[in-house]
Amino acid sequence: MNTEELNALKERAYKTAVAHGFHEEEKPDDYWLGLVMSEMGEAINADRKGWLADAVLFNDDLAKMPFKDSFEAHIKD
Repeated sequence: MNTEELNALKERAYKTAVAHGFHEEEKPDDYWLGLVMSEMGEAINADRKGWLADAVLFNDDLAKMPFKDSFEAHIKD
């Protein structure tokens, strides 16, 4: 992946986060890095326990229920 593609991906991720209520207040970069590290730790632990998200059901349910409900049913934990 080249720099231009990475920047486009970064912009897409940022816009998605804003649309879901993140970035409503200014925080230092190390705060966000800490959140990323925390999420990575959770992902590693879930993988270790064999817990997998069901992205197909998550996407299917987005048409039937709010994002939060679909996320909690198929992705969270």
